[in-house]
Amino acid sequence: MLENGYESAVYGTGYVAALLDANDPAEGGIQTVLIGLTELINEIERQKYIRAVFAWYLHCCNWYLLCEIARVLLEDYRALIPERLGKCAPVQLVDEIPSLISMFISGDSVLQQITFSSEGSRTAETPLNREPL
Repeated sequence: MLENGYESAVYGTGYVAALLDANDPAEGGIQTVLIGLTELINEIERQKYIRAVFAWYLHCCNWYLLCEIARVLLEDYRALIPERLGKCAPVQLVDEIPSLISMFISGDSVLQQITFSSEGSRTAETPLNREPL
């Protein structure tokens, strides 16, 4: 896991970077590596869960419903879809529904993590498309 997914702010990526971080108190030591490993495991489990949800819910949909889902995704998220995919007919994107939804989920997750330091701005806990509570 560390070889393929660990990223150090100073030493690069991979297992060797994790070892260097673990031995460098200025970079947080072993705590930094454990946090990175935790994030890797959480991401792997999140992806497994998403794939399971898609497999469970999309397998029972008929062809016409899948085409309608693809059409709605094209209409509602056209600005976020690569231009060449946006030109496709919904029927061409039926097999790509899980990938498209995953891309939107990841994009929303990244946007929600952005924080601003100025007063009155949104924080990571407040989705960017909603007003704060």
